[in-house]
Amino acid sequence: MLRLCHILSLSTLVIGSATTLAQDAAEVMSRLKSFDSIYASGYTVSGTRKSKDVLVRGKVMVDSTRQWRLTLEGERVGYVIEMVDYETPKYRPPDREAPGGDKVMRIPIRTRQWGYWGKDLSGNHYEDTILAIDPNDECKEQGKMHNSSLFGPRDIGPNAPKRAILWSQGRFFSRYLEKINTVGKSSSGLVVVSAKGHMGDGDSGRWELEIDPKAAWMVRRARFFSNLKPDIIGCEMRNSGTVWSGVYCIPEKAQFNYWGPIEDGQSTVEELTFNPIVEEFDEEMYADTERAVAKNKTPKLTIHDYRVSPPRVFQPNELHPTLESALEELLHEAMSDISENTTPGTSAPSQTPAKAERSPETTGVEAQVPRQGRWWLLSKECAIVLLVVSTLGAALTLVVLLKGRRHGGSRRP
Repeated sequence: MLRLCHILSLSTLVIGSATTLAQDAAEVMSRLKSFDSIYASGYTVSGTRKSKDVLVRGKVMVDSTRQWRLTLEGERVGYVIEMVDYETPKYRPPDREAPGGDKVMRIPIRTRQWGYWGKDLSGNHYEDTILAIDPNDECKEQGKMHNSSLFGPRDIGPNAPKRAILWSQGRFFSRYLEKINTVGKSSSGLVVVSAKGHMGDGDSGRWELEIDPKAAWMVRRARFFSNLKPDIIGCEMRNSGTVWSGVYCIPEKAQFNYWGPIEDGQSTVEELTFNPIVEEFDEEMYADTERAVAKNKTPKLTIHDYRVSPPRVFQPNELHPTLESALEELLHEAMSDISENTTPGTSAPSQTPAKAERSPETTGVEAQVPRQGRWWLLSKECAIVLLVVSTLGAALTLVVLLKGRRHGGSRRP
């Protein structure tokens, strides 16, 4: 209730004195930060996203629709994006003839994606579905691929999908403004701002914003111009509609292009719609995104770890085939060694056959060794197993390092 009263008082003040505030850059910045803080205190928002998926290295483009849900509290952020529908790709003959004359075109399409920002790391997890399209344009789904990208908690690498949602709401631009240079007012009553700012580390430039005081100081349009290309729009957002859900004010829909202008964006423009209900921060969902990104146990998962240089690429949930063979061979040798050292005539303590056969289920090597002698067997077997594990650990580390070096220059998924 206190938060609601605070919002209403702010809105009343802003609406009644927008002209005065528009002349004061410091006051404009203060208003943006005040309303951003309401969302930073914790909320969950959801909706749909329509975009074009670029496949086969840009040679195939399909329309797609996804559902998304994002929860945020301070620096804790998690989102899930899931495919709802996609246009079936048209068949394209392969550039090179496949072994055996296979003419089926196989391409991955992103069907689920998780994003996570926590205290120790940030990152994404991707689930791609393999599509098999034959020359008659018959399409079948054939299996999944799982990849994760890990970054430091404040790295810019995984930020694009998160910013697409947050900025399309017209929120959190105050974090990227350094100094408001000019303030004006449009004929429609929007506050027009030009400010020095940035998009990410090392990407400085100029933000041009149009802000709606009547919609809780929501940014209705935003354009970023990098210092490297000051006359070219490097990022653009515009939204429309006004929906109040409790203390939260969100748009009905938005267009967003993280990589350039909306009008010329083509494949990189996203269209977002927002569900009219805004909820509190979702702890359970946030924990799910952490498990998906940081604690994923999916077989054949490939992790791209950008927290180190060069980036490390490895599969934590699967042994390398060479190591699997080595494991089988070493275990076979270990068991053979145990068997040889526990046959009659070894140094293990002896006992009468009557006492050795204490149970009808005791057979094989164990039957030939008295109870106190089995402790000797156990200690030797443990030593051998430890030797096997340490050997495999060293070999696995070597394989991972070599693989990581080989993939160090690859593009991020």
